[in-house]
Amino acid sequence: MKNIVLKFILLLSGLIIAILISELLLRLFWNPEYLNNKYKRDDLEWMKKNVVLNNFGYRDENVNLKKENTFRIYSLGDSYTFGWYINDGKKAYPNLMESKLGEKLGLGRVDVINAAQPGFTIDEEYDRYLNEGILFAPEIITVGINIYDLAGREFSPNIKRNIFSNLRIYELLVNNSIRKRSTQNTENEILSATEENSPQLNKLKDTLSKFRESTQKNGSRLVLIVFPNYNPSNPNSEYKNSSFHIQLNNLANELGLEIIDLFEPFNKIDDKARLILNPTDPHPSEFANEIAAEYISEKLSIDLKNSTSQNMKESFLLVGEEFDSLNAIFDISPREDWVYFNRQFGLGTQKNYLNDIKDRKTAYMADYLKTAKAFTHQGWPGAQVEYNFPSTGNKLEIGNTLYVLPVIGIHQVAGYYRQSGALNTEYIAFEDLLIKRDESGISIEVNSPLNFDFFRLLVDVGVRQFDIEGKRVVSLFKTDVIEQELPQMTQEVTLDLKSSGDINLSLPTYSSYDATTNYIWLNDQMVEANIVRKNNQLEIKSSDFFDRGKIKIYFSNELNYPPEEAPKVSYI
Repeated sequence: MKNIVLKFILLLSGLIIAILISELLLRLFWNPEYLNNKYKRDDLEWMKKNVVLNNFGYRDENVNLKKENTFRIYSLGDSYTFGWYINDGKKAYPNLMESKLGEKLGLGRVDVINAAQPGFTIDEEYDRYLNEGILFAPEIITVGINIYDLAGREFSPNIKRNIFSNLRIYELLVNNSIRKRSTQNTENEILSATEENSPQLNKLKDTLSKFRESTQKNGSRLVLIVFPNYNPSNPNSEYKNSSFHIQLNNLANELGLEIIDLFEPFNKIDDKARLILNPTDPHPSEFANEIAAEYISEKLSIDLKNSTSQNMKESFLLVGEEFDSLNAIFDISPREDWVYFNRQFGLGTQKNYLNDIKDRKTAYMADYLKTAKAFTHQGWPGAQVEYNFPSTGNKLEIGNTLYVLPVIGIHQVAGYYRQSGALNTEYIAFEDLLIKRDESGISIEVNSPLNFDFFRLLVDVGVRQFDIEGKRVVSLFKTDVIEQELPQMTQEVTLDLKSSGDINLSLPTYSSYDATTNYIWLNDQMVEANIVRKNNQLEIKSSDFFDRGKIKIYFSNELNYPPEEAPKVSYI
């Protein structure tokens, strides 16, 4: 028995010594770039230090909607166009284009607006053009495209941290295999997407076709800017994405689109490592942005005499009113709490810019106003503001108005925190929140052990809204409210609606990642409730007791006014 124990101890000791020697040798001779602290990303920290967004939420100087005798280029794209990890935003290729074209055509005569957004898909870029880009009346719209706009996704390695994560031998045997598998999955996805008549290619064709039709209708030109995508760990190896460029050029020719493919100037660079950020990140470097700006400015034909004008028109806001050649809403007078939804977005939501930075809490993240089809979506008693709020602990305070719109409740609270530089999201459940209001504003207390960097709130706001279908105003609604005193504690309340007719009311909800519940205000505190409409009454129930005091519930309601009180809409 003693011999067996001794042999086991010797075997275990030998194994431990072998592992220690292997670990030492790996640390001395195996140092992949992705383990180099020099290349570890902390996206949020980089944005805090280097990104300042303008009045429209773009990485550019503040810009006026109205043109001042300039030739405008509206530059769309994802992080490649945004200037990801380019510390000085003026060195992103759209901003460099402006100075290069200015040198060639005259300073101040060309205005290039960098409207790119990291993570944007081609569909989101098209939506941004429809929502915002049209208003700038650009002569040219450029769209930066790379392989992931076609492939649709990149498979990131799903590496979980544990007690062995810091061992180099564990990295080699476990994590390295996970990385190789994710790389292979991404390559397979790209290969599939670049096949003739692939679903991804047909989807891109459909979006670009609609994009081209919209820009031509508005007297603008659509130009595709195609970026090569190099393997960052070995950028000088044989280029594997040639089929992507062939398919994009064929697609552009079929649709009659202008295309500027950056593969030609990039391919002339002997050391492709100069074109990427670092051995772990394929995003274009400052050098690549310089080459891109030079090449695009050279290839892009610009006729300063062929200018797109902002032909402003006005109509009264009445149901049935038809606008003449409607492209985009410019303004509503008196503005107050008016918003709109264009039904070309179907059952989705419409994101609208908030051209007012005084309520913005972060310089590096933009807030948005979101609208939805009237009387269709539950949980939308008005509109919503997507509001970014830097963390100063787990208590948030916002005003009773946000971007001049009255705050009527909180639809969602999401907290963002970092682990090893990566940004993670935690959707806060209703029971982990304490939301109260008084004359000074709304306070939100978050019960969580996590140390959040910032919060993203979906804030319910009261509005008056008109919906457009085609060129016609098809509906009007407003956010309404019922208030009632509760003389005693109860578990059930019935309220009479002010509304008439059989409209589909939208009642307020709070939504976490996997649960949705109605809410009401009771004694100026947001509380959970179950709300059911029966004819012209609302039945409100609670698993707990409602205390005595004032109950308040917001809902969407039809809006009517005499023609002489109709506001004016300015549009192009």
